[in-house]
Amino acid sequence: MSWGPEEVRWRQKLPGPGNSSPVVWGERVFVTCAEEKGKRRGTLCFGRDDGKLLWERWVPFAGKEPTHQTNPYCSATPVTDGERLIVSHGSAGIFCYDLSGKLLWETPVGTYTHIWGNASSPVLDGDHVYQHMGPGLLVKMFCLDKRSGKIVWEKRLKGAEAKEEGQFFGSWATPVLLERGGKRDLVLPLPGRLVGFEARTGEEAWWCEGLTDLCYVDAHVGKEAIVAMSGFRGAALGMRRPGPGDSGDLTATHRVWQVKRNQQRIGSGVIAGGRLYMPNEPGVVQAIDIKTGEEVWKGKPGGAIWSSAILAHGRIHIVDRTGVTHVLAPGDEFKKLGEGRVTGEVERTHATPAIIDGEIYVRTWEALYRVGKGK
Repeated sequence: MSWGPEEVRWRQKLPGPGNSSPVVWGERVFVTCAEEKGKRRGTLCFGRDDGKLLWERWVPFAGKEPTHQTNPYCSATPVTDGERLIVSHGSAGIFCYDLSGKLLWETPVGTYTHIWGNASSPVLDGDHVYQHMGPGLLVKMFCLDKRSGKIVWEKRLKGAEAKEEGQFFGSWATPVLLERGGKRDLVLPLPGRLVGFEARTGEEAWWCEGLTDLCYVDAHVGKEAIVAMSGFRGAALGMRRPGPGDSGDLTATHRVWQVKRNQQRIGSGVIAGGRLYMPNEPGVVQAIDIKTGEEVWKGKPGGAIWSSAILAHGRIHIVDRTGVTHVLAPGDEFKKLGEGRVTGEVERTHATPAIIDGEIYVRTWEALYRVGKGK
């Protein structure tokens, strides 16, 4: 259940650091990164078999967009439907390429500034692309036509906007889709509350109070419950999954638990068997009952963690900040099954790996790795 550098099929050095995760489709692997302190923002495509660079596309940006040293530019992970690849480069705009690298469209979406940068990734659903832009003094949600890049709707999220530069306030989360009785919502943790936006219009359909000012973690949507968590040791909440007729403030009717102070959290967890397996920045992983919020177990598999958890082949995979992948068993107790190292050296990473066909693709600040021999 463990592996080392001898299992690495190929290593491809990257031109710059980044926190975005690799995306695999067919025989291609896509990743984003930046050069020249964000003045050049790139999308790179590698051959899955040998790691050869197939194409790269770079976007210039001369505007103002600060970030934190732990959050290099290009934190958003691309998304693809097998025909087009859609990439958010923050204030530089949203770009769409075909899988051979041809630019199909680009859409400016405004300038967003926060001392810690941005991170939210595009979400592709049917004919539409959804993008949460923020945090900062300006925060918006966009819906774009995936074929043309035309803005279908945009919604300013005034309650999620900071009141002054440098305020510790905002959300870096990516919206998660929720299906309820023929309706589709975009579920997004925002300062103070969890909100469900109508995917068709961008209007607020429902919300649940109980979060705090900083939201890094995506919403965790289960079959019966939704869990939302704040960062910076803030609050977490669990609510019953809304039904087709539910609307407005659901705090009193649907919120079933709240924990006001928690571990510091950056990445998101994964739900399996009614439990949320949640990695935390100090390196502690928790199993949490999503219906009650009670901790089933906790354990420390390795070092500090910024990446999100992945459930693959019945196992939980989490990469710590030193580049070590930890494999855990879901269940009633903390059980580490093994770990993987792509190099004998420490290579920082905050990215979540991609796992497909028995292979794992690990992105560090230095390089992109393919590990394993397939099925």
